[in-house]
Amino acid sequence: MAETRERPGYEDIYYSLWETAQRYGAFCGFRVIGKSHDERMIPMMEMGKGKRTLFCVGGLYGTDRDMPRFLTVMAGEYARAYECGWRLGEVYPVRELLDRVSICFVPLANPDGYEICRQGCGAVRNSVYRQILRMQDLSLRDFRGNARGLDVAGNFPAEGRKRRRIRREPASENETKALIRIFQEYAGCGLLSFCNGSRPVICCGRAGGILRDQKNLQLARRLTRIAGCSLKRRETGKGGEESRRDPKKAEKRPVLREMEAFYRGTARKPALRIILPPDPEKEREEGISGPYRNILTLPLEVITAQLTEFFSFGSESFG
Repeated sequence: MAETRERPGYEDIYYSLWETAQRYGAFCGFRVIGKSHDERMIPMMEMGKGKRTLFCVGGLYGTDRDMPRFLTVMAGEYARAYECGWRLGEVYPVRELLDRVSICFVPLANPDGYEICRQGCGAVRNSVYRQILRMQDLSLRDFRGNARGLDVAGNFPAEGRKRRRIRREPASENETKALIRIFQEYAGCGLLSFCNGSRPVICCGRAGGILRDQKNLQLARRLTRIAGCSLKRRETGKGGEESRRDPKKAEKRPVLREMEAFYRGTARKPALRIILPPDPEKEREEGISGPYRNILTLPLEVITAQLTEFFSFGSESFG
């Protein structure tokens, strides 16, 4: 993908991922996992030959200005290293790792929100959705939703809860349904979501069960040392998970929760959110900048952790 100062468009990211999968077809596959409400296809590239899969998802929010581009570049670097038998970071043998655990890259899970933030409401093709967004007088610079104005990342169902009100139905959005399908289809071993925020943070929530909580936290700490990020433990949050120790809180448990909480609760595997500030304009032409270079190998570190005795696939911690 060409590196320019201008934020790459949805089509640039889509075709860049497709071209990478075509070029390295011996060990990469490309597929469309679903369509957004505004009829944009959601691309995914699977890399490696392992039976287990690590999911790397980006572009959940419209404000994720740089993560879709970064994940696309990451996929290209991994593919070149795999083909050439290189090590990344002088530590990670990419081919050896990905022959045991595959990676599914979904760099742009919310293409409508991405394009709305990039071009404004005029990017919405559906006239009804476009008019509704214009009537809401939203700040497009801080727009986090999809073409219907709903938060994709917080649209995942909480176990055992029913809809309470309109527009709060679990998994109501096409983008959410597409992600849930691939989580159920593949034998996953973990999830990393990549977002833009105000400061570099790795978010770690409750995994359910003392052992899983400890393993999830230790894995998060392991990644913070590599990435130079701070650690944030998210016990509760908007649309997220909350403590089960307090009966009063349990009664008010939300209908919806965030993607990472959903994955931890259903797959019983680790799920972390990695947040970095947007890439400065002056560094756009220099490829991957310092902070982003620091997190380039995080998926490989997760796979390495999974393949060690402590984080083994057969351990009780990840069932």
